[in-house]
Order: sequence, then structure tokens, then C-alpha cells
Amino acid sequence: MKMAGEQWEKIQHFKPHEWGQWQSVSAGLIFAVDALRDLAGIACVIHCAFATSGHSVGSAHYRGLAADLHLVGLSVVDQFLLAEKLNVFAGIGVYPHWNKPGLHVDLAEPGRRWIRTTAPVSSTRAYIPLDWANLKKECE
Repeated sequence: MKMAGEQWEKIQHFKPHEWGQWQSVSAGLIFAVDALRDLAGIACVIHCAFATSGHSVGSAHYRGLAADLHLVGLSVVDQFLLAEKLNVFAGIGVYPHWNKPGLHVDLAEPGRRWIRTTAPVSSTRAYIPLDWANLKKECE
């Protein structure tokens, strides 16, 4: 279900303009990210939610089910741990070399955890499984 105007009264930490085309974003996602922001107790910047291009084929962004964000001042590992602690996101991507660094969170397919690397694959970056070895390598 997409976000409706009257639902914004229940959102504690964000305004509609911070979500871009918020009418195309899942209400569940906005509520989940609001809960993440509340748990963190610090500012959360939304970089992209709904999109029509610029993401991998089949991206949850195209369905309004994903957001790319960062929690201001936290390491990417701490951001991941807080997102995981909420137990509401189906997918969590760790982007240690992107925008501050940050996370991708979504409500699409449960159980997906990955890291976006700096290693080129074709003309895009590689997405590899999130495990200790990969995390250590990418966050050094």
C-alpha cells in the first residue's frame, strides 16, 4: 500500500519532501525507516526511495519498496546493526564506499544481505554476500 497524505501525521521524523515522489513509496517502508531513525536517535538522510531508472534490473526502488539512506555520524557497520535490530527490512545492502557511507533497505524479498563493492563488474559495481570476510575487506 502506497503512502497516503493523512498518514504523514503518524510519521515522527520525516516530511514528505524528504522522500521525493512519496506517493509512489510504500507506507510500510516509510514507517520502517521512521522507526530506524527513532531507534538511532540521530538524523537520517534519504538519498533515494522511488525511482524510475538508475538502479539494477528489478530493483525494489522501481516499486517504491526501497530506500537508500545514511544515519548521520554512524559507521556503516553500526547503521547495519541498527537496521538489522529492527527486524522489519527484507533486504539490507551495505554501501561502505557510497554517500557517507550508507545503506539500502527494502521490503522486497526477505533474507537478502549484501555489500556493494568498489570492484567493477561490467560497467556497474559488484554486489557480494554480506559476511565477515567481505565486510572486513570492503571496510578497511
